[in-house]
Amino acid sequence: MKKMIKSIGTVLFIAVSLVTKGQDIIKPLKVGDKCPDIIIHDIINYKDSVTDISAFRGKLLILDFWAYWCSPCIGEIPRMDSLQKQFSHGIQILGSTYQKKSEVTSFLKKMFNVNHISFPTATNDNVLRKLFPDAYLPHFAWINQDGIVIGITGGEDVTADNIKKIIQGIPVEFKYEKDIVKKVSMDSPFFNLTDQANKDSLGISNLNKDKVLWYSTLTKYIDGVNGYYHGDSTRIANINVPIINLYKTAFTGKAEFSIFSLPIACELRVKDSGVYTDYTPARGYLGGRECVDWLKKYGYSYEIKVPPSFGWKDFEIMQKDLNMYFGNLYGTYGRIVKKEMKCLVLVRTSNSIQLNTKGGKPEESDNKFYFHLKNNYLAWLSFKLRNYYMQLSSVPIIDETGITEPIDLDINCDLENLGAINKALEKYGLKYIVAEKGINTLLITDNTSNNVDRTLRAGEILK
Repeated sequence: MKKMIKSIGTVLFIAVSLVTKGQDIIKPLKVGDKCPDIIIHDIINYKDSVTDISAFRGKLLILDFWAYWCSPCIGEIPRMDSLQKQFSHGIQILGSTYQKKSEVTSFLKKMFNVNHISFPTATNDNVLRKLFPDAYLPHFAWINQDGIVIGITGGEDVTADNIKKIIQGIPVEFKYEKDIVKKVSMDSPFFNLTDQANKDSLGISNLNKDKVLWYSTLTKYIDGVNGYYHGDSTRIANINVPIINLYKTAFTGKAEFSIFSLPIACELRVKDSGVYTDYTPARGYLGGRECVDWLKKYGYSYEIKVPPSFGWKDFEIMQKDLNMYFGNLYGTYGRIVKKEMKCLVLVRTSNSIQLNTKGGKPEESDNKFYFHLKNNYLAWLSFKLRNYYMQLSSVPIIDETGITEPIDLDINCDLENLGAINKALEKYGLKYIVAEKGINTLLITDNTSNNVDRTLRAGEILK
């Protein structure tokens, strides 16, 4: 479970009219509780748009809590669809999201057009989420044939073997259980120094906010809080992420906010990469609760707040903070150098195809299966691919089409599949190719690395 999320902003839970039978107060459920007979509205891709929990009696009901901005959630849907077909008579897998019915319907329709999966989901949901709160998406609630909650888990436990055992009445010991949820405001500082004044030495109960001019804070993993990123000229917050992500944030700086900026690649040359990142070439990135377990051991949270007069210097300060702390801990040293490397480069395949716009208010919208531009810049496509849909790509993604005027563009395809993207771009005379380019590279070394000169500075060539 990644990101695990790159600044999406505050998630708003939307109230929906759901009714309990004989229960007016909704309290979180735990394993062993009987699920109240909730009436569920606004179900899509299911035989009934309104039903209640008791309608699933006699079947194992698995609730899949997801959101369409959550890449791990979307990645699980094909597997859930396969399990539903495999055990069609014994289970019902039902999605649940707080997001609006119209938005989810549009997203799942585009998903169906790409891979022909129709995923039943309760939309506009807030009550099911109150019954089964969790700090992470996706998460799953298991309700057995008698309406008893038997598990609240991650996706790792949703397996054919576990489902078969439960259908046969065999007890299952789940690997993961729910995490405690902390309600935090993503728009406010995480570390409020005004509430942490040293009362014993200062003799005060609160430090006036006006007296706090500037602070930066580095902590270990914070239980029950989703991975989160926020960055602007006065505040950076990078919560529950690997060390390598902290360095990427610090050295990317405000360039991250420009769709026209070249990406910054990253190269890690250290003795033990396992304390810097959850990625290995053989396995790829950890997912789900395995990732959470790794982060609880090796993850960090960082926040800095500076005055507006600093003018984006918060990123420079963060660089120094990281090199100072991790330099003392591991001898870590991060800096930007130049490196020739393979890149995915968007190019024009035909100059005879005119790319233009019909005008109107600029628009840019996208999800995993759809990308839309109206009177807007083509650079958005590469920006979205490298920062969201193909952020795990081993090569940087850049735009060298030379198209700087706004255009109209619509493609329907899996934005994590390069072949599908190129096929959809054919009608526009565009294509992503692999080419060698000189790219700014974040180089991270430690005091055990003897093959790289620590004095390499920005602009020098890394071999």
